[in-house]
Amino acid sequence: MGGMLRLLLLGSHRPRGRALLSVLGIALGVALGYGVYLVNRAAVDELAAAVRGLAGEADLEVRGGRGGFPDSLYPAIARLPGVASASPGLELDAGLAGSERTIRLIGIDALRERRPELLTPDKVLLSAAAAELAKGDRLRLVVGHRTVELQVGGVVDLKGVEALTDIATAQWRLERLGQLNRLDVRLKRGADREAVRLRIAALLPPGVHVAPVQALEQASSYPSRAYRVNLDVLAMVALFTGGFLVFSAQALQVARRRGEHALLRVLGLRRRGVLQLVLL
Repeated sequence: MGGMLRLLLLGSHRPRGRALLSVLGIALGVALGYGVYLVNRAAVDELAAAVRGLAGEADLEVRGGRGGFPDSLYPAIARLPGVASASPGLELDAGLAGSERTIRLIGIDALRERRPELLTPDKVLLSAAAAELAKGDRLRLVVGHRTVELQVGGVVDLKGVEALTDIATAQWRLERLGQLNRLDVRLKRGADREAVRLRIAALLPPGVHVAPVQALEQASSYPSRAYRVNLDVLAMVALFTGGFLVFSAQALQVARRRGEHALLRVLGLRRRGVLQLVLL
């Protein structure tokens, strides 16, 4: 009996190509699934990093719509109880002259953000990703029906931003005088964030909202949700395909050895023993 079992076990390992195909199918499915997980995780982390890079150390962020909100809200919010500081911002997507590309330009308080190089009028900093110009070159932007030129002051590491300038330059040169569309609010130590948020919300006009920075990080991942779901489905299909390959190979192996299994049953091998042979 022992010798016959050894022969049958040896026979079960003859079709190595089929077994290798099964292992390869499962390995590819697992590798694709893990790769999709890494891609999704990296995409969400990059979006969250971009939000954090824009908001800095802020606890709350005030956001306006396309029209923004009057900059008179800035000192009013900065004086509220529980507010340690407020940093104004103006974000705009401007077209590049002579190109179909757009560039995201953000105006900041150069003094508060310690960017003295931006205090010079018409000065702009470019990110490495958008750096097709060198220091001293002119960046030509299309604003409405006219072209605006800004001088490149350098190339710096900017997360989630393509161009940075002083907020006064952004308001003046991009025809947004007296307007903001972002305000980063930092709270005093021990301040009740929800209470401060409600005080700020009471001052805001329609279409302007205030939210914790963490909520904005979560919301930033919503536009890519469909893309990430599609990748997850692709990974599941790959895993299912690998499992189907294994099942097909195993079913073919069992059908091929049906006579051997019947002989073993006649010779006294129990059902459990046959099952063990099938699973080997």
